[in-house]
Formats: sequence, structure tokens, C-alpha cells
Amino acid sequence: MGALLTRLGRQHQNEVPSLDDYTVSRLAEGGQASSGTLLAFGGFALTDAEQYSPNVRALEELADLLTMWDNDIFGHTKEEKRAARYDLPREFNLIRLIRHEHACTVQQALARATAMRDRVMCRFLRLHEQEMRDAGPELARYLTTALTPRLPHTHRARERLLPPNLRQNNQDTTSAESENNRPARQ
Repeated sequence: MGALLTRLGRQHQNEVPSLDDYTVSRLAEGGQASSGTLLAFGGFALTDAEQYSPNVRALEELADLLTMWDNDIFGHTKEEKRAARYDLPREFNLIRLIRHEHACTVQQALARATAMRDRVMCRFLRLHEQEMRDAGPELARYLTTALTPRLPHTHRARERLLPPNLRQNNQDTTSAESENNRPARQ
């Protein structure tokens, strides 16, 4: 709640937070599904060691960060149009803050935001693969049914961003080979 009030206060005073402050504040707002909620409603029976593992916690935070940044990237144009149409104050989001910090165009900010998001997705995918190798059945179920579906483009990202030896299975590699025949995404 404190993070939300801080953000609203800054917004009201037209004070622009740093990209780091914005990211930490958004994560602290808890706008994403918490791990406790996912565990309770999903019926997952993780041990304390699994639930509080630094790697599992990192995966949860990376999933939250990716969800938040995807929302900012894909919703930017809609938010800007709505603010202009209804004369609303423009909210801080990843694109606006990158534009502010780097004095760049919207297109340049979108490219930077997408590159940042892709780096975080690569980290998520690598850590996910690492955890899946040693995960017990319940942790594996949590990682594949609770965390990964929160990221709708996980499989496509795995194909596009990771080398073949780090992809999960042959099905992913086959998809990646057909993806490689398409022009690279800019």
C-alpha cells in the first residue's frame, strides 16, 4: 500500500521517478498474483525449502516483472490515446520513463523496453530450465502450471531467445527451426 501511495503522490506532484524506483515500486504494489495466492488456490504442496528457495522466489519476481513490463509495452499506445481523448493525466509507465531518462522517441523507448524485457525473459527461461532439472513433482507442477502460464509468450520467447541446447525438449527445437526460417523480429 505504501508503494502505491508513493506512486500516486509523485504522479500528483508531476515528480518523475527513476526507472529503478518505478520498477521496485510496481513490484512492491503487489499488482501481480502473489506466490501465496497461487500456492493456496492451486493446491500446491511445496516444502518450505522449495517455496522459499532463492531460485523459486527469483522466478516469481521475474514472472511479475515480465507481466508488468508486457502490460506497459503493449498498453502504452492505448493509455496515451485514452489520456489525450479524455484529458487525463498520463501515468508513469516503462515507455514514458525510458523516454524521460534517455531523451528518446517513443519508437526508441519501445525498442529499449523490448530489449530489457527480452533480457529478463532469457534469465527467466534459463533459471526455469535449471530448476526443472532438479525439481520434485510438486515443484515442477507449480513451475509449469502456475508460473509459466502467466507469461503467454514463454514458449515463443524460448524459441527466439535461447540457443537450441537450452530449450526444454525436441518439440521446442522443432518449432525454433521453423521460426528460424522467418525474418527476425525487429
